[in-house]
Amino acid sequence: MKRIFFFIVVTTLTFHANAQENVVTWFTSFNEKTSEIEIQANIEEGWHIYSQFVASDLGPIPTTFTFENNSGFTLIGNILEPKAIHKYDPTFDASLDYFEKQVTFKQKIKTTQTTNLNGVILYMACNDVRCIPPTDEKFTIQITK
Repeated sequence: MKRIFFFIVVTTLTFHANAQENVVTWFTSFNEKTSEIEIQANIEEGWHIYSQFVASDLGPIPTTFTFENNSGFTLIGNILEPKAIHKYDPTFDASLDYFEKQVTFKQKIKTTQTTNLNGVILYMACNDVRCIPPTDEKFTIQITK
């Protein structure tokens, strides 16, 4: 009985700690001058998120962006990201591309009307010891013509 109680307490505390841990803060905006959506991640010290271009068979979840269809804009090209850090990641025992501290992703669009762009960012944050499970971050950006 003590083992079951101990397991329940430890599981609850672990789940609660992971649910409360938010090591990445996202900010989204529309740059009217360049007609670009800008998606910025501020990453806590010691943590990182992965590039969009990580081979999925290596283990970590690459950062991905999904945009809801909307007749008010058209995506032009792919989402651009700055040069990533390419370094050995002990968590996955592989050399991977990732970002630390801050990164801004950009997506060029063509607007046809003022509208809201809704989307979801899927990302995985890790440090040298562990990872937080993949997380969905919903966002809305007001697009002006």
